[in-house]
Amino acid sequence: TYNLDKQVPDSAGTATAYLTGVKANFYTLGVAAKVNKDHPDCNLVQKSSVDSILKWALNSGKAAGFVTTTRVTHATPGASYAHTQNRDWEYDIDESVVDPATRHYCKDIARQLIEDEPGKSLNVILGGGRQSFMSDQEFDPKGMLHEGQIHSVPGKRHDGRNLIEEWKQARLKQDKDHSNFAYVNDTQSLLGVNFRKTRYLFGLFNYTNMEYENLRDRSPNGEPSLTEMTEAAIKVLSNNPNGFVLLVEGGRIDHAHHDGFATLALHETLEMDRAIRRAREMLPMEDTLMVVTADHSHSLVINGYPNRGNPIQGESHSRDSYQVPYTTLMYTNGPGFRTLKQRTGQIHDNLCKLNYGCILKYRVHSAVYTKEANHAGEDVGKYPLFIVIIII
Repeated sequence: TYNLDKQVPDSAGTATAYLTGVKANFYTLGVAAKVNKDHPDCNLVQKSSVDSILKWALNSGKAAGFVTTTRVTHATPGASYAHTQNRDWEYDIDESVVDPATRHYCKDIARQLIEDEPGKSLNVILGGGRQSFMSDQEFDPKGMLHEGQIHSVPGKRHDGRNLIEEWKQARLKQDKDHSNFAYVNDTQSLLGVNFRKTRYLFGLFNYTNMEYENLRDRSPNGEPSLTEMTEAAIKVLSNNPNGFVLLVEGGRIDHAHHDGFATLALHETLEMDRAIRRAREMLPMEDTLMVVTADHSHSLVINGYPNRGNPIQGESHSRDSYQVPYTTLMYTNGPGFRTLKQRTGQIHDNLCKLNYGCILKYRVHSAVYTKEANHAGEDVGKYPLFIVIIII
């Protein structure tokens, strides 16, 4: 899943690689290598577009969809339907970058999801990111949770459009009795869907990315878990007798790593594992192929010769050259860097007197200071799950 122009990749180029089979450049979505980040020629972007496995599924008469805990316009889900020279163009285009002569060939990622193939034909779209679908002249119906308070926030689109309503109207034209599609924005409405009749399910559960599993609102008006979304997606997609392709992303694993929140990342990984387990329970494994993988690695390491049984979230039994403790889990770079003075004072107390694993947003140590921890460049594992029958 490497990027063609970087030794360490980003999630847009890697998602393009494993969803289309075509290697791509850093920050680009759904386009071949002729296009690099911020390429000015939108016509070339269109000509260099490559289709994803979700598009292949739809073309063959199967159902297709995706589930993510990020924004539905984020890098990984975006690569399944969008084509752009910049993954950040989720709700508008940077006019200073593109050539005015070819500007009309470029669309923001949210518009591509609602207007173009394969996005507009996807049977399941579940995740966060209402901000990219609403006008900056209207306020989000649920607001945004920040530091324990709900704040009123407007959408981010500058074209005055509400793409959620446009999706509903497009579906209504094809289904006038309003029975085979549903738009949902919380756990209660998701669980209330008539899954036997629903063929198209669109869910946006947060203004931006969905909340971390251990921090989300679990009330009926809150956000569903990745497992609940996966179960709902399988129920809808299974209505197609020809089968389906489903992309499920535990995208906040990546976000927790970027912030240095190793404990949160581990909890997000456990929720991803629960979603996989639930999918295996629901599907006939004799004719189902599941592939569990990552699009890239992170710079997280396990170090310091800790003893067996030592809490993975605790300090190592080793000490550095100044006889100061450090965390067993550590990032090679990131916001968890501490100076020697910091580590011999406050941080030493945190490690010795507190179980920092219970502090979900504790930043474990990093060797080099950066605002966020970066990806790493080694190969990642790929684990197919299916039944193999060997006849001897």
